Amino acid sequence: MRRGSASKIPIDETVTCDSGSVSVSGELTDSGTDSLDLVYHECRLTGVTFSGIAQWNIHALDLTSDIVTDSNYRFPNLTISDAQTTLYIGGVFGDRIDVTNNRETITSNIVTLNPSTGDRTKASNLIISDVYDSIYYPSSYKETIRSTLFHSAHSHVEIETTTDLSYPTMSAAYSSAGVMLLKGANNSLLVLHAISDTQLSMSLDSDGDGSYDAWLTLAWPDIDTTPGQNSVPTANAGSDRKIQAGLAYRLNNNSSDPDTDFLSYVLSLLSVPAGSHTQLSEATSPTPQITPDLDGDYVISLVVNDAESSSTPATITLTAVNGAPAPSLQAWSTYQGNPSHTGYVHLQLNPANF
Repeated sequence: MRRGSASKIPIDETVTCDSGSVSVSGELTDSGTDSLDLVYHECRLTGVTFSGIAQWNIHALDLTSDIVTDSNYRFPNLTISDAQTTLYIGGVFGDRIDVTNNRETITSNIVTLNPSTGDRTKASNLIISDVYDSIYYPSSYKETIRSTLFHSAHSHVEIETTTDLSYPTMSAAYSSAGVMLLKGANNSLLVLHAISDTQLSMSLDSDGDGSYDAWLTLAWPDIDTTPGQNSVPTANAGSDRKIQAGLAYRLNNNSSDPDTDFLSYVLSLLSVPAGSHTQLSEATSPTPQITPDLDGDYVISLVVNDAESSSTPATITLTAVNGAPAPSLQAWSTYQGNPSHTGYVHLQLNPANF
């Protein structure tokens, strides 16, 4: 690089989009740095249309790979639209690439306005950091996100990745692993846990008291589902069974909602053996606990609610016995020997005999 005497390379060209175009003009030094002005003329890319002006400031270029390693992009007023929504957007984002460590970090401060609804949003100090398996020929990456998002009607939410989001391919639409926290007003908390690239779980603490009020497991694409007519959830407390008196037992919960809505849970003891003082622990969690203090039947009711409708109650009967319950046997028979059965004893077991 010839500092202080770098020559200027004039740039004046038009780049074609899927439809429309982008005009690029300005000057670059022979080291690839300086500023370019961009004008979007109804530039449509993969279903999204851009209109307006922007400026691309290039601060550093890796001449070996021709990778821009430090730049920022300023856009005072862009219009972005798709088939459903039009947004006015303004702000700046910076892009830095650490070639040695295969890391790209994008920082941004952006405001948006929806002219149809009047809703305004702001992304403050949004930091997205991606670590690739290779910066030159990436095939997978891990991502962390941190920011505070503001909404004119719905207050704010703080976003933080506590476990890296993993993307097994560059074209993966959804993370296959990772945990993200969304913190709202009054310490409310939503935890998103990527189970796989097809499924995630969500846990909600709506009042910020440190305990979760609702849980949900759903397919990734269902996050984008447009709400429609509500469907009633189904409560499922599991099947009746025998348990040991004096030992804690945690209930299973297989309740579901056709709309994959968040569910809240209310469990109650309908009946207990005479003289029992047993109570349910964590009665609003999906897997409450019970410790029977006497032999006999404990009947539990479960009702789930999706914020619009409550399920029909489901019940389960837990029969407590003194000592470990006998294993449940199914009737079966076999011949001890070869298929001809000759010279061998026929064994037959029936639970009724035990």
